[in-house]
Amino acid sequence: NAYVVYRFILVPISIGQLYHWIRGQAMLKLYVLIAIVEVFDRLMCSMGQDCLDSMYWNTTKRPRSKRMLVSVTVVLVYTMCHTILLFIHVATLNVAINSADHALLTLL
Repeated sequence: NAYVVYRFILVPISIGQLYHWIRGQAMLKLYVLIAIVEVFDRLMCSMGQDCLDSMYWNTTKRPRSKRMLVSVTVVLVYTMCHTILLFIHVATLNVAINSADHALLTLL
């Protein structure tokens, strides 16, 4: 499952292009982008816990039902979205660390 997300979602994204796109943004936009990514990361963590709990419940209570397939699909979509979000977060923090402006280091 993780390999499928990596192979078809993360491989086509160029980290170099993403880095230079983020680096080209104004400093205020970078502050906002980091704040938005952190808020969405917290939301995705909460949603992921619920998705995984639901899949666990379906696995233990009804392993052969159609809801199990839906639950697995939801978990895969969640994993893909959260992986992309963390990928953007790492690229944004990389821009902040490599920036000549020391004010960006306060974000860390």
